[in-house]
Amino acid sequence: MSRPRTVSLEPDEMIILGEEMVAWVKQNKPMHLKQWYSIEKQFTRSEWDTFKRRDEFIIYYEQALSVISIGYLDGTIAPAIAQRFLRYYFHDLRQQEDQDAQDKIDRELALKLKIIECESKSGNLVPPRDQIVTLENESMTLRHELQKAQDKITALEASQNDKI
Repeated sequence: MSRPRTVSLEPDEMIILGEEMVAWVKQNKPMHLKQWYSIEKQFTRSEWDTFKRRDEFIIYYEQALSVISIGYLDGTIAPAIAQRFLRYYFHDLRQQEDQDAQDKIDRELALKLKIIECESKSGNLVPPRDQIVTLENESMTLRHELQKAQDKITALEASQNDKI
């Protein structure tokens, strides 16, 4: 069955499509929405990306993700795959994990600076300015490494997403 290639569906058609997607996801319990939009509906990736940006469709998209996420949260899906899914789709989780990593770096730096301050007051240190500069450089390096790791994870998630 062939259908015309268009992404200019009317708002009421987008609502019907969204309701259909949620019903299909509840019935078929897929690991990824690509199973619905690519295999079941034969939409292209660019069409799908357009649908996800439509105001009348986004609520259904998020609802379908919530239904899919149950399998990732209840242990049905292997933990390594589940963690990638959760980090990719749950932006609040990704933001929290990133913030936790940044907070850890900041706490370690603050602790090291406090130690340097205490040691300098007791006269046990070479000029603390050199160590402070070193610690600030280490902190910048750690932040840079964290950003590179986040970028790599995002790229890996995107490539995994395209393979599913």
